[in-house]
Amino acid sequence: MRKWREITALPNRRRSESLVQSIFDSWPKRTKTIAGAPTWLRKCRESNKRESFDAFGYSFTPDVLWNGERERYLLELKCANKYEPLALAEALHHAQILEALYSEADQLVVPVLVTMYSPWLRAAVARLRSSAVVVHSLEMDILEDDVQGDTAFWFDDPHADWTPSEVPEVLRASHLRHWNWHYVDATSTWIAIKGKLERRPVFFEEPYVMVARAFGPADRELDEYYLWQGTPPRRHSGSSPEHWGDSAFYKWATDGTLSDLPPL
Repeated sequence: MRKWREITALPNRRRSESLVQSIFDSWPKRTKTIAGAPTWLRKCRESNKRESFDAFGYSFTPDVLWNGERERYLLELKCANKYEPLALAEALHHAQILEALYSEADQLVVPVLVTMYSPWLRAAVARLRSSAVVVHSLEMDILEDDVQGDTAFWFDDPHADWTPSEVPEVLRASHLRHWNWHYVDATSTWIAIKGKLERRPVFFEEPYVMVARAFGPADRELDEYYLWQGTPPRRHSGSSPEHWGDSAFYKWATDGTLSDLPPL
């Protein structure tokens, strides 16, 4: 019988941009489980060639450039609290120049930011998207299962829309079944809050829970789920190490020990 078991996210001191780059360089051959990733990312089968481009007197190399069915995805990877906001300028620049270089291809270049949680980028991307600028932002965590010795990749698209939903089956016996649930179709993720909101906010102001279905290699749906829960910083709060202090990741596993999640 499956139950919940707490797992850990790779601490910032052990994360590096080179580590994240290596994950995406070998993305089509990945063996790790992913959860919360958008459909286009799960289905990507193209190797990353790290191609360099010359334009207007200088050169640049996108971190990741993949061809989709109707568009090209340009990913800018950042993994440093101080410099992550630079990802937005780089991604927009690269996308604009590539469209100018290959305008005859008539193929939209979609800039995608892949970072840790970044309130700077959440707000900036929300502002751009409100003006119909095409840009995506993914927040990524690397999850470590010390019991099974495995690693999984967790994603959240904080700007993906949700719709009202029933509680996911794996939580129907949990105290969380009384919360208000929503489903994010783009990422196969459920989100729950105690209060009521019609639209998904850029920043939550109350405890919330996210549950994502797990997928294996070749976009194979697994009978596994990953869950995150926590309490975000208040609207007028400043920087503090106490923020997100009760946040934690859990895995729905055969060797789980928790029938229910700790209350927030």
